[in-house]
Parts: sequence; C-alpha cells; structure tokens
Amino acid sequence: EARNIRIQLLDDRGKPLPVNETDVPSSSTASDSSPLVADKDGWLTLFDGASRDHWKHYGLPGQGDYAAVDGVLKKESQVDQGLLAHDQEFSDFVLQLEYRLNHIDDKARVYFRLHPHGNRPPTETLAVNLVDDRGSRQGGRTSKRSANARTNGALYEVIEPDRPVDLPFGDWHALEVRA
Repeated sequence: EARNIRIQLLDDRGKPLPVNETDVPSSSTASDSSPLVADKDGWLTLFDGASRDHWKHYGLPGQGDYAAVDGVLKKESQVDQGLLAHDQEFSDFVLQLEYRLNHIDDKARVYFRLHPHGNRPPTETLAVNLVDDRGSRQGGRTSKRSANARTNGALYEVIEPDRPVDLPFGDWHALEVRA
C-alpha cells in the first residue's frame, strides 16, 4: 500500500526546479486525465488519493493490479505478477511516499528508471526493496534473511543499505528516493 506520493523535479545540478520553471512532461496515455500541478515548493502530486489517473498497470489483467481505496493505492490481489507505473517520465527528481506492508511476508518495490516492454513488467530497472526483514518471502518461501542487496531499503540486487532498516509491517513508513 502507498499514499502521499509526490515528486520534485531537479535541475542538472540536483537543485529543485522553481515552480515557474518546472516543465511537467505531458502524459502519453492519459489524455483525459487531469494535469499534474506543482505546489508552491515545486512538488507534484502523483497520486491524488482518489483515482489511478496517470498510472499504468504492467502485467496480466487481474494479476497484481492496484486500486485507489480510501486515499491509498492498494494491491487488488496477492499475486506477485505485475506492477503499477506512472505514465509520465521524469529525468532528475526526488520521490517521496509513505508505504505500509500489512503482513510479515509482504514485499514491495518502488521502481524508477523503468524501461517498459509492451504490457509486460519492465526489465532493466532500479528499485528500492520494501520488506520486513524478520520474515519476508524469497522465492515463495519464508526465511530469515541475512544482510544483502535484497533487504529492506536496498537498491534491489545492486546495493545493500548502509545499516539495517528495521521497519515492521503494519505501520506507515516514509520513503525518499533521489534519482
């Protein structure tokens, strides 16, 4: 589950773009959707809490799709196939969101730098891994994990976190990604 998803665009030096210079990319798949609007600090709301405008599901219908429910993006099934991606591309940015895992064996990833391939989940991406390390699933089994590049907060299968990020399931947690 995720909520309060927002992004701030950065210039080529990594500084926030002022609102009047923020170039919000046009949507390629949601022409009837409302445009993204920057607040006074330059943050764009990516999820309005009510609809999936600007979001595309990659995967088979009914497998891993998401719905907007009570201000939260929620997965509609426990099937691990598929992902949800924003339909607009951003170059340099800071992404902020809140997430919650509801069960000790839940897992999720926040993908960025996606390269979609038709309706299949993208490959060649980067993702922050979100799991409860005390007992998350890996390959369909439940196991206690050692510190590696699949633990909570890791850049999935690339870089492990500097220190353990022990954030238990059931609570809302903040995530910030600078890319």
